Amino acid sequence: MGKKSKQQKKQQKEEAEMAKQAEEEAQVYQTPEEKAAQYKQMQLEVFNNFIKDFEHDEKTLLDPDLLNNTGLLEKQRDIEKREKEEMKRMEKLFVRKEINEVEDLYNTNNPKALRDRIAKTINQTILKQAQALAKAQQSKAEVEAHVQKARADVQSSLNKKAMLHNLCVALLDKNYQLFLQHEVMLEEERQQRQRLA
Repeated sequence: MGKKSKQQKKQQKEEAEMAKQAEEEAQVYQTPEEKAAQYKQMQLEVFNNFIKDFEHDEKTLLDPDLLNNTGLLEKQRDIEKREKEEMKRMEKLFVRKEINEVEDLYNTNNPKALRDRIAKTINQTILKQAQALAKAQQSKAEVEAHVQKARADVQSSLNKKAMLHNLCVALLDKNYQLFLQHEVMLEEERQQRQRLA
């Protein structure tokens, strides 16, 4: 009798738990479609929150003002400004020296030496300017190449992001379909159990 009473108590306890579970299910019963829609909504919410984190970064990448005013261009401008200031200081020193030499040649009444000195000064100035121009053009070409490479990298990243976005959306849809199928199977199984019980 002791064994039967224990088994009866255990069976009564299980029946009570099953009845309680059935009441809870009856209170919050959702169809498989509702459960799947809720699941899909939760997944889309997580996905959209993830995408929102990157929207600001993407907008800054696509803003042409920000692309043209990158730190690289500012750095290049600072370098050019320092070079110009240094050149001005150097030119002042050389110009004073050359002015003194020209005045000395003028005072000695030697027109040929004066003409040679002026021609030499003009040639040196032209050469300096040509070198400065070549250097500026080279640095400009390097900066433009760097900017073009950065833009190509940005575009490549945006293309990859779009591809991954589409892939994620497709996976979410497939996941929703599988979850819906799973919930429908569970519902059918539950109904079969109810019929058998």
